[in-house]
Amino acid sequence: MSALTHKLSDSDFSAGLALYLQHNSFKQAGIKQLIKAFSQASQQDLNSWYQSFKLEQNPTQLSYQLQCEQGKVSVLTLDVISLNQQAIANRIVTLTSYTQGLHELHKQQTQTLPLTGAVTQVKQLIGYRCPNLILATTANNEHFYSLFSQASLQTIKSSLNKIKDSQIRQQIWQQLGKNLMAEKMDTRSYLQTVFVNYADEDKLAILQLIAAQLEQLQATPTLWRSLPQGYQQRVQQGLRQLAQRRIMQLPANSELTQFWQTQLNK
Repeated sequence: MSALTHKLSDSDFSAGLALYLQHNSFKQAGIKQLIKAFSQASQQDLNSWYQSFKLEQNPTQLSYQLQCEQGKVSVLTLDVISLNQQAIANRIVTLTSYTQGLHELHKQQTQTLPLTGAVTQVKQLIGYRCPNLILATTANNEHFYSLFSQASLQTIKSSLNKIKDSQIRQQIWQQLGKNLMAEKMDTRSYLQTVFVNYADEDKLAILQLIAAQLEQLQATPTLWRSLPQGYQQRVQQGLRQLAQRRIMQLPANSELTQFWQTQLNK
């Protein structure tokens, strides 16, 4: 209901509520009748808006099950949870796997495949070296997030900046943010990943993405207030010290220096 107050004017919202009560006061009614009443009152079709809103509040969740024998992939499945299981059939997913090298994460395989339903067997990686990290993406990630395994999260935490492809790094940060806000990732684990990788990032767009996620984290009571107050203070102090260090290391007046100066002044 609160989302409708932002979508509609005060007069349209009041008229829609009155119309809903007029037609449904003595009936068993649900969201379908509510959307119909507000659509009539505002003279606009709110069905597509509601479907988009529902997906935004309940994005498709994808996780994977990986089994390895003697260092080789023996089983890999993609598991999907969605409000509309029929809609995910044949949705195209790109899987990128990485193995840990001495100085970088090496891209192992990139496979594009359609989802076949709630569970999709991935046979293309059978027999390959067991990956340290698997990233799943779709053409439109707006209502989609991928859960990382604990092994992948550990790899991301220690080695995210060892991935040379900045587009992949950005996709991983996007998925980390979605996992965090959906409370599928521990807040401390996310912050540890930030402190290990934030300072070494050299792409402004990714730095801005991380900064926005940190602001959103601190503005979300269920996440930020779950941390002890002393821990909150250490995080804020650590971020200031990180910004100060980067300002001293980078050339004066560069766009990265300006970014870190902005973070320090917040």
